[in-house]
Amino acid sequence: MDCVWFTLPVGSQDEVGQLTAGFNAMLEGLRQRDFIRDTFGRYVSPEVAQTLLESPENLGLGGEKRELTVLMSDLRGYTRFVEQGDPTMVVEVLNHYLGRMTEIIIEHGGTINDFAGDGIVAFFGAPLPGADHAERAAACAIAMQIILDEVNRQHAVQGLPRLEMGIGLNTGEAIVGNIGSEKRAKYTVIGTVINLAARVEACTVGGQVLLSPGTYERIQDLAEVGPPIPVEVKGIRDPLLLYE
Repeated sequence: MDCVWFTLPVGSQDEVGQLTAGFNAMLEGLRQRDFIRDTFGRYVSPEVAQTLLESPENLGLGGEKRELTVLMSDLRGYTRFVEQGDPTMVVEVLNHYLGRMTEIIIEHGGTINDFAGDGIVAFFGAPLPGADHAERAAACAIAMQIILDEVNRQHAVQGLPRLEMGIGLNTGEAIVGNIGSEKRAKYTVIGTVINLAARVEACTVGGQVLLSPGTYERIQDLAEVGPPIPVEVKGIRDPLLLYE
């Protein structure tokens, strides 16, 4: 059962009033710790969670603009397996896959925003800022594809289906903050950066990582890419150049 904490009115400036004010300050600290633990405990690295606990001001709960990189991944052909497979096995396979991908994202300093079926939405550069968010996101995407090869080798031995994953990356400015109600809230990203990331991911085939122009611009001195791939994207007049 969750505890409910109430602040006390400070009715005087004497020792009792000071004690009450101190109690209220302690209570607010506990609330912040509980929020950080509940919101980030399973979606960021222990180091990030500890930093937030030590410096809650880094959280920016009121919402703020931040440049970051969004990673979106999705499995190809998994719907057929879901429809035809045994429910228990389907969930076990999905949980194992998501568990391995979660480990890689957290290792690279990403924040997991959402699981949408077999899809993953993560972002780099928040809640803690970092100038290398695009580099870490790209390195994470490559590591995820490498780990998926390992998962597929295990599946081959167990007679399970081979999984193929496409990953799209997009970098840009977004609003990050705590969104929701008093009963249920979530630290998330809002803005066109996440919509474009979804469209980049939708252009991928299994085994592919595609970069938006925004991401490519920030890591072009580090990344080896193929020739630009022009694609028609809804809401954008000119063809969008993606980089594998």
